[in-house]
Amino acid sequence: MKQPRCVLHLVAFLVLLSWCLPSAGHAAPKALAKPSTPTEAERKAQADAQFTLALESFGKWCKTLEQAHHAAPRDAQVILRLVRCRLLSGELPQANELLARGKASLGEKIMAQAQRISDAEIGAETGTETGADGDATESLWRQACVHFQASLDLDLSIGAQLAVSACHLRRGKFTLARELVVAAIRAIDPQEAAADSTRAMQLKLAQELTRELNRLQPRITAQFHAGFRGSLQVGGKPASLTAPALLDPGAQTVIATLSNGELASASLQASPSESFRLSIGAPQRQMSHRRRILFWSLVGAGAAAAITSGTFYAVAQNKWDELAGAGCSRPSSFGGEISCVSLDPLIEDRGRAYNRTVNYFQASGVGALLLAGGALTVYLTTPKKETLQLLPLAGAGKASLTMSASF
Repeated sequence: MKQPRCVLHLVAFLVLLSWCLPSAGHAAPKALAKPSTPTEAERKAQADAQFTLALESFGKWCKTLEQAHHAAPRDAQVILRLVRCRLLSGELPQANELLARGKASLGEKIMAQAQRISDAEIGAETGTETGADGDATESLWRQACVHFQASLDLDLSIGAQLAVSACHLRRGKFTLARELVVAAIRAIDPQEAAADSTRAMQLKLAQELTRELNRLQPRITAQFHAGFRGSLQVGGKPASLTAPALLDPGAQTVIATLSNGELASASLQASPSESFRLSIGAPQRQMSHRRRILFWSLVGAGAAAAITSGTFYAVAQNKWDELAGAGCSRPSSFGGEISCVSLDPLIEDRGRAYNRTVNYFQASGVGALLLAGGALTVYLTTPKKETLQLLPLAGAGKASLTMSASF
């Protein structure tokens, strides 16, 4: 009688993770070493039991997905979950083939939309019995994750590390998932992977999980001006100024220590596959509201005084053109009181009017210079500030746009 395909998947997964008993830092021995203490033996036995329970839940999950795919072969969400089952079973070629058939049957656009829906469910699978979409099959996946985690707590094995990493990935705990994948990759000897098919499958699975994490994990890329001497924290942890900071989905806080030691913070809501750019620009003068009012008041008053002075100059020049032909003289090309030799009272009145206009011109000119000097003083005494910008580059996340602190 022909065995169901799901049984074959379970067998493949058992083979893939059969090396979970050895520790992550050592290759599996050909014969199981005798534990040094009874406590260690009991712990390994408990880890083995938990792993067996996890594989049972995992097998039921894959079997349910097989049945759902046969019943609805054009359901894109079921196809993507079955692809995940194939990947975790070590069946990478079958997973790629299934995904290619789905794209050929449903189209790239529909599969891409299904992938976005699947990505949006990341992080929403915890704390519910049936998952974000109400599908009871996902409870089998979560049951397997509970047992995988229990096994990992008892015995730090490569197989358990990879399985729990996949669980964390679907829960949106990308940082924990990446730590486990990195530990598993470090524990796999490349020479052993080249000679042993099980280790090779584990290495391929770890590489596939790494690619998926690189695709899904939100990140912040920082850009700084040449004179920046501060530091950066993301989610309460120090972040590199040269490499992108990797995030988990959800609310995150970014704290920048500026060059002068002051702190500036921003909050963001990160979604899977989303990227942000944090830029700290060169220090610029940024006035407070009161200082800005004072500055523009001085500029406005100075401009009015300059216009008034110009008007008096034009009036005085016009008066002088009339007085020059009447025998009047002035000590310089412009400025100073004029003197007239004419005894005509009208000429004398015009001379006195000219002198008053010159005085007004000089006074308003001095006032314009003083006001301009005041505005310049306000501007030059305004402290410089480094300007921060946090902008989403992709996805639908929201972030504070601008912040600043004294420099």
